Amino acid sequence: MTPKSFATAQWRAHLTKLAALLFASAIAGTVACGGGSDSATGPTKSPVGVWTLRKADGKSLPAQVYAGPYYSERDDRNYEVFDVRMTGGTFTLDADGTYHSALNYVVGKDGRDETGALRVDGKWVVDGEDIILISDMGAGGGTIVDGTMTLWFDVVQQGTDKPYLYTK
Repeated sequence: MTPKSFATAQWRAHLTKLAALLFASAIAGTVACGGGSDSATGPTKSPVGVWTLRKADGKSLPAQVYAGPYYSERDDRNYEVFDVRMTGGTFTLDADGTYHSALNYVVGKDGRDETGALRVDGKWVVDGEDIILISDMGAGGGTIVDGTMTLWFDVVQQGTDKPYLYTK
């Protein structure tokens, strides 16, 4: 394990614990306040439903989110040209506080394309304009403002989160 990956693992563990605390606090606050829709800090429209990916890294789909050399742990191989393009996706927020996401992609590995989908399930909570996401992979989130949900992901684990914009 390299120092960078160890630091990343420590950071993710810390962030996961912090997000779990925030999630528990938000749930407790919702229960204590009755979960009413007249909250001054909550969104005026329920975020529950299916959100569709519109942009990745600020670009319309299909959008390139990474191009360069890359070591794939899955393939146990270094690639000189590794090109990741997001082609679509959905993010479903259920009323019970769970979410289901799928990011569809095409990845070019030294000129040979493969298609697939990154799928993650977890729990979510909204605090004002912030959405907090917790899964087995860690914690993260973004914002929901004016009918747009912006989430931040590092799909190629290169240390840089990029914005993914969704609308209902």
